[in-house]
Amino acid sequence: MPFSKSDKLSFKSIGSSFKNSSILIPFFVLNSFLMYGKISPKNYFFVILTKNQYNSTMNKDLITKYGYEKIVKEFKDLLKEKSFWVKEKEIAAQLGDRSENAEYIAAKEQIRNCDKRLRFLDKIINNSEVVDISLIPHTKVNFGSKVVLEDLDTNEEKTFIIVGTFEVDINENKISNKSPFGRALLGKKIDEEFEFEINNKVYEYRVILIQEYNFE
Repeated sequence: MPFSKSDKLSFKSIGSSFKNSSILIPFFVLNSFLMYGKISPKNYFFVILTKNQYNSTMNKDLITKYGYEKIVKEFKDLLKEKSFWVKEKEIAAQLGDRSENAEYIAAKEQIRNCDKRLRFLDKIINNSEVVDISLIPHTKVNFGSKVVLEDLDTNEEKTFIIVGTFEVDINENKISNKSPFGRALLGKKIDEEFEFEINNKVYEYRVILIQEYNFE
C-alpha cells in the first residue's frame, strides 16, 4: 500500500532492511528520492534492484540526456586533442634537450591538462543517472522543468531550469536539483506561493509557468 505523508522513511533505511540478494522497491520511492531527495506518495509500481544496483543508484547524480550527450562529445573530442599533443610531444622530443625544449614542455603541459579534464568527465559519465525528461510529467516542477516565478514584492518574473549538478549554468539560469533553491522548487504547482530565505532575507514567489525545458 502507498506510504502516507507522515511516513518518515529514507531511501537508505528501506535498502538496509533487506538482507537478500535482491531488493524490491516501490518505483515511486526510487523516483521520488532521485528527483527530490525525499519520498512523496504518487502512483507507483515495483522495481527489483540487486544490492549492487541499489548501491550504485544511491551514489549517482542525475543528468539530463542532453547534458550527458554533451559531456560524452567533449570527452571524445578531448581524446582526439590529447592524441594530437602526444604526437607533438614525440616530435618535439627529437629536437634536443627536453629541459630547454619549449615545444616539448608545452605539449607535455597540454597532455596533463587533457588528462585532468578527461578524468573529471569520466567520473561524470560513470557516476550519473541519465534522465530523459520527456518521460517525466511536468504538471509540477520536476527535473528538467522550466519554471517561471513572480516575485510578489517586485512583480518581477524570474526563470529557472532544474538540471543536474554538472549542468549548472548561472548565465542560463540553470540550477541544480540538489541546490537549496532547486529543492525548494521541486514539486511546486502552478499558482502555488512559497517563501525562500537566503542571507536572513525572506523572498516570496508565485509559480506562474511550468513546462518541459527544450535543451535544443
